[in-house]
Amino acid sequence: TVSFVVNDGDVSGNTISRDINFTAVNDAPELSGIEALAATYTENDPAIVITSTLTLADLDDINIESATITIAGNFAAGEDQLNFTNQSGISGNYNTGSGVLQLTGSASKADYQSAIRSITYENTSDDPSDLTRTVSLDINDGELDSNTLSRNITFTAVNDAPVLSTIEA
Repeated sequence: TVSFVVNDGDVSGNTISRDINFTAVNDAPELSGIEALAATYTENDPAIVITSTLTLADLDDINIESATITIAGNFAAGEDQLNFTNQSGISGNYNTGSGVLQLTGSASKADYQSAIRSITYENTSDDPSDLTRTVSLDINDGELDSNTLSRNITFTAVNDAPVLSTIEA
């Protein structure tokens, strides 16, 4: 309730009150700060980090409940891998057939930010496509999904030398 009283310098007038109703709104979590330049991956290289600069925020929640990381562009099933080590109450499950890494578990925003920054990409094929992969990321606070950010991974395939095998003696 807000009350108003007018005073002319000598005498105060009557008091008028007004009730103000507030409706709380759940704000969606937000992702930002992902690198603008593509990451680079060369066939047979060790795994590379997807992002080391991504930040996340949520104005009205302490914890994040889940995250989805997807190889959304030019995914090669059984070859492209997203790697994650469980940490800080966050568990990861990667589907090799769909290219989706699902992180679950209630944890702080800082813990989810660190967890997402630890995710790596690699390709296990000796004859991969050299098409650019696109990895998309979003988080959920238990009620709303964040915006989706993406990062490209440029890919360099290597021409492997032929190999001779057994010869008759």
